[in-house]
Amino acid sequence: MLYTRKGDQGTTTTLRSRDRISKSTQLIEVLGTVDELNSFIGLCAAMSQRNHNGNFSDLAEPLQEVQHMLFVVQAELAGAPHKTLSQQHVDALENIVANIEKELRPITSFILTGGSELSALFDVTRTVARRAERALVCALIHEPSLVSQFTQAFMNRISSLFYAYARYINQAEHIAEQAPRQPILTRFLLPENEQ
Repeated sequence: MLYTRKGDQGTTTTLRSRDRISKSTQLIEVLGTVDELNSFIGLCAAMSQRNHNGNFSDLAEPLQEVQHMLFVVQAELAGAPHKTLSQQHVDALENIVANIEKELRPITSFILTGGSELSALFDVTRTVARRAERALVCALIHEPSLVSQFTQAFMNRISSLFYAYARYINQAEHIAEQAPRQPILTRFLLPENEQ
């Protein structure tokens, strides 16, 4: 069966205790947000293997490795014994980002999200990663030993990966990215006699 009915009253359990806890707790919020992030990464991996102007199928393997790392994060959050990330995981993530960054033109300003569909998807995934990190920080306020320092560092770094991929894809597809500018509202205002 794909459901148990045990959560119908808004409670759930983790490996940390047999006691049921509210699904509104910060621990469950961060677990759910990391799960959401992992799902978006899966979508990025699948989309990167579709035909695009550039060939991005080589992104799927490192993205799947990141997904495996996030399952360790979820296990650690849930209280699984001996499940945690290490400095090696943080280093591996930093190496992926550094290798992508070598291919990018210098970034001199903020950039409007978008460009290609795949780049925009990576930008959405970046924002989910940031939300997962914020949820983790909130959970750590209530339970400082919830995850290791390496897991916290990993969650801080992961959004940089998606930012780098978004920039890389637009550059590979020869899509000029735009810096934010002062909005030109006059284009959207009705003439005075029509207001």
